[in-house]
Amino acid sequence: LYNMKVLLIIPPSEIFKKRKRNTIKKKVGLLPQLGVLILGSVLEKKGDQVKIIDGQLLDSTFKEIIEEINTFNPDIIGISFITAQKFVADELIHKIKETSDHIIIVGGAHPTCFPEETIEKNKDIDILVFGEAEHTFPKIIKDLESKKSIKTVPGILFREKDKIIRNNQSNKVVDLDKLPFP
Repeated sequence: LYNMKVLLIIPPSEIFKKRKRNTIKKKVGLLPQLGVLILGSVLEKKGDQVKIIDGQLLDSTFKEIIEEINTFNPDIIGISFITAQKFVADELIHKIKETSDHIIIVGGAHPTCFPEETIEKNKDIDILVFGEAEHTFPKIIKDLESKKSIKTVPGILFREKDKIIRNNQSNKVVDLDKLPFP
């Protein structure tokens, strides 16, 4: 088993960011981020220490997220976002890199649909996972911990010096019945 500290973040929503904090007593229409929760369960099952910040649900500020990063001090930060969160996610990623050198891995619907554009437009992203992360993310962690190259990990884009390298997506189908319950 490999043991790394992984912080998974769902960025705050632009919609809620523009409002005064705590003015909304009940947030309707927010769905649980099952992908992030399942990924967290997969990583915990493999022996990693995982913490999840749902910035959207908690109405987190960037300052609060950065403070949590400093407190938890993860080896890897994973950020999952949809297109509606793209600008907030980009801003958050820049703020994280201003204060630390943590490895940032992004995934989710937006990076999966627009992988090249996402990594090209944000130079602070280290690795992008497109498609399902349940098999890919643990492989990245294993290779990083053992100081191996991630060049053979399928379904990712990553930076190597000034180039962006794209690995083809894995044909492996995720069997939902075999995933741990979040």
